[in-house]
Amino acid sequence: MGLFETWCVEQGRVAKPCTTATYTEYGRHLMARNLKVTTIRHYMSLIRTSMPPGKKPDNSLFLLLLAQYRRKNKRALRRKEAFPITLPYLVPMMEKAEAGDRPIGWRDSAMFAFGYRFLGRSIEDVDLELEDVTILDDRVLVWLAEDKTHKGEEQTIVLHDRPDLNLIFRLRRWVGYLSEQGVTTGPVFREVLRSGKVASSETRARRGATKRGAHLRPQTVNERVKLWFAAAGLKTDGRPVSSHSLRAGGATDLGMNGATDEELEEAGRWKKGSRIPRERYVRPTKDASRDPFKKVPVHDPAAKTQE
Repeated sequence: MGLFETWCVEQGRVAKPCTTATYTEYGRHLMARNLKVTTIRHYMSLIRTSMPPGKKPDNSLFLLLLAQYRRKNKRALRRKEAFPITLPYLVPMMEKAEAGDRPIGWRDSAMFAFGYRFLGRSIEDVDLELEDVTILDDRVLVWLAEDKTHKGEEQTIVLHDRPDLNLIFRLRRWVGYLSEQGVTTGPVFREVLRSGKVASSETRARRGATKRGAHLRPQTVNERVKLWFAAAGLKTDGRPVSSHSLRAGGATDLGMNGATDEELEEAGRWKKGSRIPRERYVRPTKDASRDPFKKVPVHDPAAKTQE
């Protein structure tokens, strides 16, 4: 919305509510930037749904233009998946975050451990409420009213701990810190000020952060993942690192270690029969390690000379 509003000012147009002509022209602007089809569709959908009721622009012409763009621009269809943060990457990130023994590091390591084990979408992680989490000695229970693929269907997810993840310790340390500051309800993961104190809703409101209240933005998780990945000196294979890398990492670790399709679907709460976990997270990793040329003997000129 910020980019759209800035563009509208530059073009002398009204951003909210915007006309159909403005909406369509901004779609053309995004296409001129050669963005991916999925990115353009996502941006334009957010803009349209943010308009007041009864004043949403007609998107029929935009969709027609996007279909033409899709046919002409094959590169715009290319999808670059997030780099999977598997345990060999996750553990150093959490340790680096905790190295300074600061509350923000406690929050980030708990958030990373939870994101990996919960296999959640970033919005699900930051929307998590303290009232919906029960931390036991060997597992964590998470109550969900619904999720993307289970509309209107509540669930209780059981997260068993493991020694390399230390989910219970990390969550208890962070939740305990919140409790010390009198925070026992509301978002589990929230902003930490430079002083180390947790930002209140009032503090965020004074700074203009009113839309999410005390909840972190998904983009903040994205930024923290990138920060600690780089700080731990880790490198990718060219794929981007993002908050989604936590979900991708958990799915990849499961798939590469014998999890069935049904187990993957259940763990990540994908729709039954979904091909996403196998095709996006497991198969690319297996394909990357497969090299048919390994069957060809290595050429050794010295061996031929000896003959």
